[in-house]
Amino acid sequence: MATDEYIRRAVPAGHRPRSTARAQSADLDWILLAARRDAMRQSLVDAAHRLAATEDEAACLYAGIAAHRRDSTDNARRLAEHARASARRAREIANYFSRSD
Repeated sequence: MATDEYIRRAVPAGHRPRSTARAQSADLDWILLAARRDAMRQSLVDAAHRLAATEDEAACLYAGIAAHRRDSTDNARRLAEHARASARRAREIANYFSRSD
């Protein structure tokens, strides 16, 4: 006996339309959940790109400070490298989450 036949026998005839409505509602819930997931994923990708751009700007500023101010060269270079590393991580995150499933 097929699984569908077992289900039909287990569910009384009067309850089948409501069960079908629940199944359709559940399908709609999954569709809405998937759409929300996609929107959140895109929002994360956009935020990661913005963060990478901001970190790149910070790295340029710190590199400029390192070039012009001899008293804080080491610290500014360290901060510039840290900003570049943060930008790389943000781009990796954006690339990872921009891939489709």
